[in-house]
Amino acid sequence: GYAEMNGSLALSDALDLVGHAGYLRALGQAEPGYYPTPSRADLRIALSLAHGDWTVQLAWDATRENAKLYPGARESSARRFVLSSARAF
Repeated sequence: GYAEMNGSLALSDALDLVGHAGYLRALGQAEPGYYPTPSRADLRIALSLAHGDWTVQLAWDATRENAKLYPGARESSARRFVLSSARAF
């Protein structure tokens, strides 16, 4: 199952502050030696600039996993900046 919350705040006519938080939890049982319920959390904070049909977004993404791919593995996390553009048509 996955739950998420999203929101945005207009900073000007073309610039928005955007936020996202999500949580993924596996349904069912894991194999012995693994976490009993693997899960993953994600967070995104971004500035989004719209111009005509185009939108450019600079975001900071963070994820945290509580899922072992094999016995003895450890939890992992990642943080990164992401620059993206999209065009509506």
